[in-house]
Amino acid sequence: MRIVADTNVLVSAAIKPNGRFAIHLRQGTFQLLVSDAVLDEMIDVLNRPRLRRKYNLTPQYIHLYLHLIRLRPTTSRRPRPSLLAVMRKISNF
Repeated sequence: MRIVADTNVLVSAAIKPNGRFAIHLRQGTFQLLVSDAVLDEMIDVLNRPRLRRKYNLTPQYIHLYLHLIRLRPTTSRRPRPSLLAVMRKISNF
């Protein structure tokens, strides 16, 4: 099964490691699809001082969580097309 996750889902899994999504993420029961932009936003959110204090998020924990997410396989092994290539393809339609 393939899952597309947004920032909210990934942040929730980070602060609730015993939640359903977090457990399935660790077990690798699905194929996680996530963009670099979502990962960047997730890192930004997890590093907010208020959130770090409230949920005791250490830099090491955030690093390990990001590493876990990046270990999940993606559906495509092809390199991503460049923005210019996509724009060219769209303009031909």
